[in-house]
Amino acid sequence: MLIHDVTQRSPEWFALRAGLPTASEFAKIVTSSGEPSKSATGYALTLAAALYAGKPLDEIAATAYMERGREMEGQAIAFYEFMRDVAVMPVGFVTDDARVEGCSPDGFVDDDG
Repeated sequence: MLIHDVTQRSPEWFALRAGLPTASEFAKIVTSSGEPSKSATGYALTLAAALYAGKPLDEIAATAYMERGREMEGQAIAFYEFMRDVAVMPVGFVTDDARVEGCSPDGFVDDDG
């Protein structure tokens, strides 16, 4: 696992994600029943184009729920830290060692995430 010290939604973050399948888009690869998704081919083409371009082809349009989550993330993390008596380490982007897939967790706790 590689932890990339970048700010989420920054140009560096978008560059790291370009062409990589990410956790937030995993449903485009496989369904919850384990079957290949009907979106897989289209998603693969989008990833290939983004990899070639070196940047995402389009930004994700944020829903009201996503915006609310972004606005309240700091409060939610502080509440979690207080309730669990832990410290949450901010995380920008995480890839596997081969840098072929990634995710953007809200943060890590302790050495095991």
